[in-house]
Amino acid sequence: MKNAIIITLVIVAVVLGLGLYANNKKAEAPVIDAAAALKVKDGDHVTGDPYADVVLVEYLDFQCPACKAYHALVKEIKTNNKEEIAVVTRHFPLPFHKNAFKASYAAEAAGMQGKFDDMADKLFEGQSDWENVSDPERFFLVYATELGLDAEKFNTDMKSDVVMKKVEDSRNEGLSIGVNATPTFYLQGQKLMNLKSVEDFQTLIDAAKIQVTAIKGGNKIHEHVDLKIFINNQQMNLGLDKYQSTHEKELSPDVHLHDGNGEMIHLHWSGQTVASFFESIGFTVTGECMTTDTGEQYCTGANGTLSLYVDGVKVDTIGEYLLEDLDRILVSYGDPADAPAQMKSVKDEACIYSELCPERGPAPTESCVGGLGTTCE
Repeated sequence: MKNAIIITLVIVAVVLGLGLYANNKKAEAPVIDAAAALKVKDGDHVTGDPYADVVLVEYLDFQCPACKAYHALVKEIKTNNKEEIAVVTRHFPLPFHKNAFKASYAAEAAGMQGKFDDMADKLFEGQSDWENVSDPERFFLVYATELGLDAEKFNTDMKSDVVMKKVEDSRNEGLSIGVNATPTFYLQGQKLMNLKSVEDFQTLIDAAKIQVTAIKGGNKIHEHVDLKIFINNQQMNLGLDKYQSTHEKELSPDVHLHDGNGEMIHLHWSGQTVASFFESIGFTVTGECMTTDTGEQYCTGANGTLSLYVDGVKVDTIGEYLLEDLDRILVSYGDPADAPAQMKSVKDEACIYSELCPERGPAPTESCVGGLGTTCE
C-alpha cells in the first residue's frame, strides 16, 4: 500500500501544458504569485466544493476549437468528482479570435443571473454560428432567452465595465502566471500537459486526493454545527468580517464560519475539535481558559465559570471535544445558572444547511451549500 501511494504521488508530479491554441503575442503582464493566483477566489466560477483541497483551474477561450473539444471531457470530470474537488473556470480570450472577448462577456453576464455554466454550454454548442459574425451578441441574446434570463439585464451586463474588467483581469492574471494557450489546466497549482482523455485527468486528480489524505490524514467531509458563545450572558457576535472565512481571506479550509453567519460552523475535514475551530477565528482554549483574538481571557475562577455544552449536556474537556455533524454547541462564561436559557437559544439549523431536513424548506443560500447527497454547487 505504501509503495502504491508513493507511485501515485509521483504521477501527480508529472506536469504538462496543453498549448493547443496559443497566444500570438508575447506575455507582458508582470509575474505574480502563481500559487496564490491558482487558489479558489471570491468571484470565481466553481463547480463542486469551493472549499475542496484539490483544485483544478481551466483558462479557456469560448471561440477556441480545442476548448470546445475539451468541454465535454471537463463536464465529465466535474460530474465524476462533484463533491470532492473544485473545478474553476477562468477567461483567457485570445486576441486573434475576433469574438472571444464578447463571448466571455456573455458568459459573465449570464453568471450574474446564476447561469454561467449553462451559457458556457450554449456558447460552445453554437460556436460555429457566432465565431465569425460581426454581431455575435444577437446569438448570445437568443441563448439568454432560451435559458430564461432577464434579457434586458443580460444585455446591459454584457456591455458593462464590471463584466469587461473581470474578463480582462482574468486574462491578465493568466498571462502573469504563464498562460499562453487555451485550454490551459492547472491542478494543485501545477500546469498539466498533453491530457487526451478523462482517464488522464482522473489519474492525476486521484493522485492529488491521495496526496492530500496522506499529508492531512482523516477524510473530506461537509458537515455543519450550530454554535453560540456567551460572555457574562452577552452573546458574542461571530458574524463580524474578521471571523468569516472567504476565498480571499481563508482563515481555515477545514473548519470555519462564512457568509456572515456567526452561528454555523462548517466542517470540511474530519477530526476537527472545539480548539481547532477557535484557532480558525484567532481564539485559543487551554484547560479552563479561553482567550479571544483581542486578548481578553476568560478562565474558570471567582469571576465566572467557562463551560461547554453539547446538545444541552455539559462536556468537561472543552478544547478536546470532537465536533460532529448536527451538534448544537454552547460555550458559556459567567454564572452557570444562565446556561440553560442560553442553550435553548442555540439554533437547530445544521441539518438545513446539510440539506438533511428537506421538510423544513430549502437550505439557505451559501457559497458551499451541501452535504450528504448533494453536489455542493
